[in-house]
Amino acid sequence: MRPVMSRKEAKEYLEQLPEMTAEYEANNKERERLSRQILKSCEVSQYLKLMKAILEQDRKKKNGKKLNCSDEKNLQRAEKMLISEFAIVFNITVEKARDSVFDAVFEKEKDA
Repeated sequence: MRPVMSRKEAKEYLEQLPEMTAEYEANNKERERLSRQILKSCEVSQYLKLMKAILEQDRKKKNGKKLNCSDEKNLQRAEKMLISEFAIVFNITVEKARDSVFDAVFEKEKDA
């Protein structure tokens, strides 16, 4: 368990998120192992990198395929752990907090 992040920390994470490097492991078993490790770590930056990697991979799929089940569950777990905390810190709804994180993930694409 870790203390709740401050508003300043939360803002810094959102500002850093577009520049964070998030690599999607191609091997399903290794990706699942890494995801479990990250989710146990309680490190905000690691949660954000996990979410970013999964979201970017999902965006790259142009053939209409959905995320595999384990990626979907890991994304939901990371979201559950972080999004509500961002909502509390910024005193906004969970939906707005989720939108803020997703906007930060794809900010570079908007600039391109």
